[in-house]
Amino acid sequence: MKDGFIKCAAAGMQAVLANPKKNAQQIIHIIKAQDEAGVQLLVFPELSLSGYTCGDLFYQQSLLEACNRELIRVMKETEKTEVLACIGMPFVYGNNVYNVAAFIQKGKLLGLVPKTYIPNYGDVNESRYFAQAPEKNIEFIFNGESVCFGTKLLFMGPNSLVVGCEICEDMWTPVNPATYHALAGANVIVNLAASTEGAG
Repeated sequence: MKDGFIKCAAAGMQAVLANPKKNAQQIIHIIKAQDEAGVQLLVFPELSLSGYTCGDLFYQQSLLEACNRELIRVMKETEKTEVLACIGMPFVYGNNVYNVAAFIQKGKLLGLVPKTYIPNYGDVNESRYFAQAPEKNIEFIFNGESVCFGTKLLFMGPNSLVVGCEICEDMWTPVNPATYHALAGANVIVNLAASTEGAG
């Protein structure tokens, strides 16, 4: 932080539905461009690596594996950047699929934050596809490195930056995850969000 300010950016992109390879290429380009522009914290949309409206394709192993593979490619191709980037994607842990925010920096996966409150109303039926975040953080191996998975994570940026994360619906609850992040020392909260299309 300089004089209490950091340079943040929200990434807009044209996600290609169920095409992690094309989405990853956009993400790589945006990360590199924003890093050159001096951005320190970069937030992509919810499920940006897969697209939000995949529907029952979220059950397809090929899509889920492609998202993991392309996340690794994004990490590798942006390892010389300094920006702390937060990318939305579906992620499998155990027998469940989670809607997560993947935090990466300098080619490393720093952690995965799953969505806590899964909506199921109107044209939003995420509970059909995604599990609610587990109560405790979990540590596991991803791409040969130990990674934390859970909602009780904070991410350190340059100088005094401390980032907490929630995803879309989490923000609209009486006591949201951001409350606990702030109490734990976060001075910036990011929220990845996306919406379905509606007709009529």
